[in-house]
Amino acid sequence: VSGTPTTAVVPAVCPHANVQVTQPGQNQVIDTGVEVRGTATKQGFDRYEFKFRSRDNPDEWHWVETFRVAVSNGSLGFWRTSHLPPGNYLFMLIVIDRTGNSQECVVPVAIRR
Repeated sequence: VSGTPTTAVVPAVCPHANVQVTQPGQNQVIDTGVEVRGTATKQGFDRYEFKFRSRDNPDEWHWVETFRVAVSNGSLGFWRTSHLPPGNYLFMLIVIDRTGNSQECVVPVAIRR
């Protein structure tokens, strides 16, 4: 997952129609935070979560927040990034059902100040 950072919002290519991120876009430049928009639904829905990691550290995902209400094509929440150093990151939306099965969408972004 790579690319040139941009201010344009190019929706992520997500493998599941029910787990979509339309903002932030692929390689979008973020300053202090971004409204996350998209879809987070699933048969037997339990919750969705935001996670992120540095592209330089592929094994360490950091939990951001958990949400308990499914969303279809709307605002999923806000990802505050003001505490993170500038760099290249991956943002993950993960949707989990009541049995613990999950589906995810991962979006490359760049934090710049």
